[in-house]
Amino acid sequence: MRPKLKITGPGTHQQVRDALRKGADPKRRRKLQVIRLGFMGEHTTLEIAEIAGCAKSTASACIKAYRNGGIDALLATHHKPGREPSLNGTAISELLEGLEQGRWKRIKEIRKWLADEHSVGLSSRGVHCWLEKLGVSLKVPRKSHAKNDEGQSVRFKEGLARKLAGLGVDTVKPFRLWVVDEHRYGLISTLRRCWMLRGIRPPVPYQTKCQRGYVSGGLEVMTGRSEFLYSPTVSLHLSLEFLRQISRSDPDADRVVVWDEVGFHQKKQLAGLPDNIHLVALPPYSQELNPIEQLWD
Repeated sequence: MRPKLKITGPGTHQQVRDALRKGADPKRRRKLQVIRLGFMGEHTTLEIAEIAGCAKSTASACIKAYRNGGIDALLATHHKPGREPSLNGTAISELLEGLEQGRWKRIKEIRKWLADEHSVGLSSRGVHCWLEKLGVSLKVPRKSHAKNDEGQSVRFKEGLARKLAGLGVDTVKPFRLWVVDEHRYGLISTLRRCWMLRGIRPPVPYQTKCQRGYVSGGLEVMTGRSEFLYSPTVSLHLSLEFLRQISRSDPDADRVVVWDEVGFHQKKQLAGLPDNIHLVALPPYSQELNPIEQLWD
């Protein structure tokens, strides 16, 4: 039969009991429970471990720590230092700045930048973990034309209020701001997998032509109202008809329509434009400035 354990060391049984009453942390209470049972002298080390709900090695380590330094040594926490982070503060701040500017689109681009600029070799998984730590997530980007002039876009946004004020809109009538664009939609045949014997690749007829049409869409940014016109093609006549459709939707209001300057869009000088429609043209190659572009996604 194994001998019963009897703890003798700095401190008293009452001090251990007082500390046990004050402690709320489970790990702290487990350590103190081991010592309290040891003071009683009625159990072996294995029995103390089973009662306290820990391993025998943990109970032995608690008893050794208490005998060497009392309650303070028993409850002291020892954290082993982890590895140095692969990215320092400078690299992290530059990474966040680059992400905010849209400098990289793929993880392999970030890996190359880290290797070239900071001599940090991270795997794709490592970069992915850092992006998660920094709160970065995958998002669907908004398309931007390669010929887009960022300066023009900034000037348009800064001067839009002045441009609207100079249109001569009737201030007595209700005012509506519309954003308009067209979207081509269609169906094209796609090839799927089919059952076939091993080693044989089956030929499948493929139709290269597609059925398609156009939808003209308008979104009123103040009320959320929308108008659509479906057509087999696009033309000046159909664009004018869509503007008339918008005009009829609320005859008592003045409207400003913001759209691009594609060739089949009406211009101010063309006849037939409703009196309550005022046109504002977007800068060239700046479709990302039009909120209705997000609707087509």
